[in-house]
Amino acid sequence: MIDSNLMGLINFNMQDLEANRKGFITHDQKTRIYTHYWREALAFWIFFLKYVLSALLAVIIVATIVQFASTGTWSLSWNEGMNTIVSIVLFYTVICGIVLIILLTYRRLQIYRDLHQGIVLVIRGVVHVSGTRDKSTFQRRWSLGETYSIKIADLNFNVSINLQSAFHSSYPYTIYYLPQSKIILSVE
Repeated sequence: MIDSNLMGLINFNMQDLEANRKGFITHDQKTRIYTHYWREALAFWIFFLKYVLSALLAVIIVATIVQFASTGTWSLSWNEGMNTIVSIVLFYTVICGIVLIILLTYRRLQIYRDLHQGIVLVIRGVVHVSGTRDKSTFQRRWSLGETYSIKIADLNFNVSINLQSAFHSSYPYTIYYLPQSKIILSVE
């Protein structure tokens, strides 16, 4: 039996399910997954740049307030202390940027290998739904929101809260997924 709610949340159709049953991924699924990856990457970069700009703006505001408190003027003059603070902020920004690039590249490679190989794995069993978010994993699904998980056999899948809520705990499912990235393609 196919749950239409799961079908809509995972975004698959009957043709996708038939191909997944045969161990293949459809062209439409590949397109959707790759599009989602680029949206995720863009969202991470926007998130990152927003906080970098916020940190730099905060440094400038604090420096202006400190300058006003010590001299009584609103002019911003850079001194040795401000150079140190700005250098520290820029250093951590570069480090965070490098980590972000590494994480996004790793995720991209996982997805690329899965899509290039085109192999779909299947796991059957009872799904265990936990009520709390999975704090031990990097939030790597399709949004920057909290990541939740479901477990079937010994395999965990990171899912959105909407998808997690659509699964019924202790109910048997067949899940078709990509081996490296653990992206769920279809469910029955």
